Order: sequence, then C-alpha cells, then structure tokens
Amino acid sequence: MSRPIVLPALLCAAALLAACAPPAADARDGTAPPAAWSAVDALPSSGAFSMNDHQVADLRAGPDGSLHALFLDDGDGDGRTDRLLYASSEGGAWSAPAPVEEGRISISSPRLVAEGDRVHVFWMEGRDPADPSLLTGVLHRVRAAGEWSEAEPVYRAADGQGLAGALAAVADAAGRVHLVHPVWNGFVHRVLAGGGWQPPLPAGREGMQPRLVAGPDGGLALAVLGTFPHPLLPRGSGAHNDPSVRFYRGEGWTEPTPVHPDPAQHSHAPQLAWDAEGVLHAVWMEGERGEMMPTRLLHATSADGTRWSAPEEIAPDATGRIFYSPRLAVDGRGTLHLTFARFRDGLSDPRHFHARYDGARWSLPARILPDEGTRDSELETAVDPAGRLHALWKAADGTYRHSVLQAPPGVR
Repeated sequence: MSRPIVLPALLCAAALLAACAPPAADARDGTAPPAAWSAVDALPSSGAFSMNDHQVADLRAGPDGSLHALFLDDGDGDGRTDRLLYASSEGGAWSAPAPVEEGRISISSPRLVAEGDRVHVFWMEGRDPADPSLLTGVLHRVRAAGEWSEAEPVYRAADGQGLAGALAAVADAAGRVHLVHPVWNGFVHRVLAGGGWQPPLPAGREGMQPRLVAGPDGGLALAVLGTFPHPLLPRGSGAHNDPSVRFYRGEGWTEPTPVHPDPAQHSHAPQLAWDAEGVLHAVWMEGERGEMMPTRLLHATSADGTRWSAPEEIAPDATGRIFYSPRLAVDGRGTLHLTFARFRDGLSDPRHFHARYDGARWSLPARILPDEGTRDSELETAVDPAGRLHALWKAADGTYRHSVLQAPPGVR
C-alpha cells in the first residue's frame, strides 16, 4: 500500500523483526496520566472502505468550526492506495466517508485546505500500470455547496519523469490557498486567488517531506529535509536529510536556514508552528548516530527565522523506543500541542501520546485515550476557530474515532 510514511522499506523490515522479538516492558516512568478528552465520536464508516489497511491522511478545521478529513484506501487489494475518501463534521455529526477519487493507478500525499465555504483537496497520482509507484501529476478538486468539481491537473511531469517528495498546502488569513508541490528538479509554490492560479514560484531545488504553515504577519514558512551547505564540511559537500526552513513574504522565498545540520544523523517529518508571540517552533525526529530509524524527537525555536536554538529532546526516556508521525499545533490560548506515536516493541503496538509546551518546557507525555486502543500509527490533529484541539484516529476495532482535548484544570 503506498503510504505517506517516513521510511517504508525499513519499517517493513523492522516489523518482521518485531514479530519475533520478545515483548518489551511497559514504560511506566516519565509519562503523565491520560489527558482529559471529550466523549468520543465514532465515524459511521461501515462499508466505506475496501480493505482493512485504510488510514486517515489529513484533518482540517474550517472557519465556521466544521471539520474535514481525508482517508486513503486500497480498492483493488494490490497494496497501492487508489481510493481517496472524504468525511466532514458540520453541526457536530460526522458524515460517512465517501469517495472523492477512485479508479486511479495510485494516489499519494493527499492534502486538504478549508477556506471560506469551500474545501480544496490536492493529491499526487501515478498513471503507469507498469510502475504504479512513479508519481507523475498533482491534481485538485473543490467542494462547494456540497458538490465536488471535476479533478483538474495542477501539474503534469514530462514523459519519463517522476515526482519525488510530497505536497504541502495551507490557506492564509486572506483566504488565498498556497500549494507547494514537487516538480522534476525541486519544489514550486502555487497561489490560488481570485479563482485562478498565479504563476509558480521556485521554492527550493530539492527536498523531502515539506511542511507549510501560515504566519501571523501573512507570510509563510516552509520546512523541508534536504541538502544545504554545512560550515563544518569541505566546500561542495553538505548535510543531507537535515531540516531547513525558508520564508515567503509575498515576493519570493528566502534561502534555506538550517535548523539542525548534522550529517551524522538522519532526520524525519519536520513540523512547524508559530506561537502567540511570533516565535517559530520546529519539531522533527532523528535517529541515533548513523541509524535510520527515528529514536529521538527534537524541538528548536527561532525568533527571527535565522538563528535557531539548540535542539531539546522531547520524551527521551518514556513511552517506548521508535517515534513516528509527530503533529504540531497551536490552540486558541497560544499553547503548543504535540502528538506522536511511539512503538513499545519493534514496530508493533503503536501508542499515541500528547504533550503541551508552556513556553519554557514540555509537559510529560500523556497517553491519548488508552481505553479506546489504536490500530494504526497515524493520528491527525486540527485546531478549530474556537482554539480547541481535535484528534482523529483509527481505533482498535478499525473504526475512526474523534475527540476534543479538554483544557487542564484552571486553564480557560
């Protein structure tokens, strides 16, 4: 199944090893009691999916407080995702997931943007039956007044050229939709405004796993993993697969600023968020020295977008060993929320955790609704206009569950 995962080949190999490994001891130190969440809603998903291996791919909140979710599914059972489904919660009740796109050779990296009364969905597709993993196009559909537009291509690669990377999309405060997508030789930035696409802007010559956020000043920040000059290495060499950040303020993108250049470590899944004071926060995963699997979760900050603080390790001794799928968000009080999965035993038994950042330190990670159980390592979060943090995940019984994080006692 083609999934937007961090290290597919290594994860599969590690999963085989985990099946033969002895059970690991439960981590009881260094974690907080489960956080307080609202009553759980179960999405009415019976019969919506073809296979058991479907997953939630994105979750966004609209300006009216509605929630919108995307799911990936494998319709023909060939191990590739070829169905894209959508569900929404408007007025407090979730709709059943329904197909947005199906019958494609492969679908990857779907992204959702809710602006005004419209919902935009973007995805990458493969069109070659002989090579389904070769992604060659970026497509777009719009939902307005309950109806979906026809799928329209945003970009098509030339014959024989594939697209390496993923999509990142966001709406700014003025309602413009920003999309960063790969092209043959890097990334470009497209802006949808006034009913049409503006000319594309270059957004970097190479990179992986882009993450795009809109800032308080109307600008954008883009985090990618890639190669950039390293001051401690000979000229012409670089730190590969390390996080860097670029900024856009209406006229073009700045040069990348390295967040944590370290050529001895492999980095994964960069996340970005601006807090209420205008400080930019970055969270990403790293392996130990020379190791590929992510066993460290790091956090750094920048007040000016140029100088980054020394990385701080989050939850170094608790919750398990291998990290996965971090998500960073800021609520209406300006508090940072981090959710992540961690595996106790190889790559089996994924468990989701949540931590808050109070401006000085991270709270102890707390299990997310442990009584519900989890069946997948993906959990998506979104903050609504009221500032509440929503979570959507696949429970142990295979259905999707939704809950809202409650504020700690004394916090309003």
